[in-house]
Amino acid sequence: MLTKDAFKAIVGAYKVIRGLNNVAPVISRASFEQLQKSSPARMQGATWEPLQDSGRPSPQQQGRMWTPQARQTFEKQAPEFEARARKEIESGYNPEASQAWLDGLLERTRNALAPYEQDWLTGRDLPLVGRYFALHFDDEASNRPGTAQSHSPGARSVLG
Repeated sequence: MLTKDAFKAIVGAYKVIRGLNNVAPVISRASFEQLQKSSPARMQGATWEPLQDSGRPSPQQQGRMWTPQARQTFEKQAPEFEARARKEIESGYNPEASQAWLDGLLERTRNALAPYEQDWLTGRDLPLVGRYFALHFDDEASNRPGTAQSHSPGARSVLG
């Protein structure tokens, strides 16, 4: 079920994304540098922020171009985008239906696994199962993940 904190986080992220797309375009590092060279007056105070920080940015890496005016516009538009995001998300989310779906999923899963769990609970106490595990593993052999086991699984000695 979606908690109130998770809902607020979704609304906040949605608000930020919608607002960012309006005021801070996504461009490559190379395009940003070309704009800085071609119109230095227009690009005064502009910065480029990568979408994903992966060490040194490459010329093809995508990022957002921020100007001082874009930051001011974003701050002014943020409340409007938050209200719009909240309305869109709330109209498509029904907490009662979500909880009912989750409860139904858990019940169906429990019912589907019940016979297998009962088989395990019955089988784990059988003497043959205990004997199998006692003979199957060799304390002296290497059982590290990724290594081939050089001992017999012991299945023949248990069942035969």
